[in-house]
Amino acid sequence: MNIDQRGTLRLLAVTAAFAVATLYLAQPILALVAESFGLPVIRGGVMVSATQAGYAAGLLLVLPLSDAVPRRRLMLGLLGGLAAALAAVALSPTFPVLLVTSVAVGFFASVAQLAVPLAASFSAGSGEAASIAIVFGGLLVGILGSRTLSGFIGQALGWRALYGIFAPLVAVLAIWLSHSLPPLPAQALLRYRDALRSMGRLLVSTPGLVWGLATAGCLGLAFGAFWTSLTFRLEAAPWHLHPAVIGLFGLLGMAGVLGAPRAGRFIDRLGPGIVVTVAIGIAIAGQAFIGLAGGSLLPLALGIFIYDLGHQVAFVSNMVRVQALVPGARFRLNALLMTTVFVGMAAGSLAGTFLWPSGRVEGEALLLFAALLVGSLGNRLAMATVGTDVSA
Repeated sequence: MNIDQRGTLRLLAVTAAFAVATLYLAQPILALVAESFGLPVIRGGVMVSATQAGYAAGLLLVLPLSDAVPRRRLMLGLLGGLAAALAAVALSPTFPVLLVTSVAVGFFASVAQLAVPLAASFSAGSGEAASIAIVFGGLLVGILGSRTLSGFIGQALGWRALYGIFAPLVAVLAIWLSHSLPPLPAQALLRYRDALRSMGRLLVSTPGLVWGLATAGCLGLAFGAFWTSLTFRLEAAPWHLHPAVIGLFGLLGMAGVLGAPRAGRFIDRLGPGIVVTVAIGIAIAGQAFIGLAGGSLLPLALGIFIYDLGHQVAFVSNMVRVQALVPGARFRLNALLMTTVFVGMAAGSLAGTFLWPSGRVEGEALLLFAALLVGSLGNRLAMATVGTDVSA
């Protein structure tokens, strides 16, 4: 990897971090949002699902455009739309309007996923997983940083100020990219309609893709349920924590930031399927540890750390496998993959919201275990078929 490639990868990682951060701003401040509209705290979780649903729609409808139009132009247009949508959230007069503008934020934040297949295209062979892991590390930094900043800024200045701050930051990022990002022409030069149709053909002709998507969807469902219900758990007895403190728990996901980039070496050496198997086992162990924490914060924090490490390593390993199935269709593969993930996350966030009665965790824990176990089964089926897919 030469110096220019490394600089471009870092720039893509920063873009991914800022864009994906906007998806998670609401999680630590759900109580503040609900209170400002005179709603029960539990209703605030719908905002998270709305944002994730918009993201899934953006991934499905926008990413195929990268095979039909110049990619730098597409990235800049999406970042401009994201800045406008963030400003609209900050100015939302009613909760229904807030949900609509949250969908728009998720839709334009899909620019984050343009960065991942671009990273893969800069490297080949053994370096591919490492390049994906660099940009994926940016995604994780955005996820963690957004939760922490959201808690502090939301509590100090209010949730509207939080979105008002992020809107100009994204606009500045768009200006930076317009001057620094190299030309990124469309690779396949497909018409948009043909690109959409080709995704359906990929599903039919690539069985390993179906099982890879099943694994990704289950991981997304577990992730959405986990982090949304965690907010309600920390707000409830016996802790009654404020949004700023809840946001600090996002830093426990640093396990994913540290582990996912290093996982690239093991993926290249052992194969993604084996790494996914081990990582899901780690995530299950972390969730079991959380279940045994009782009323103690230290075991709870350790369990979150272990869970997030396993989850993120499993996710990036499965992503590497899916991206390798048809190298000439990385953007369309990534559209299918991340759409599936965020449909799962939106469903998981809704489930985490409504499976949280009076601070009880049984329903949420069962959902997480079931999602991870089904994801493990999907991984095993992918391992049984992926060999023929890679050569297709």
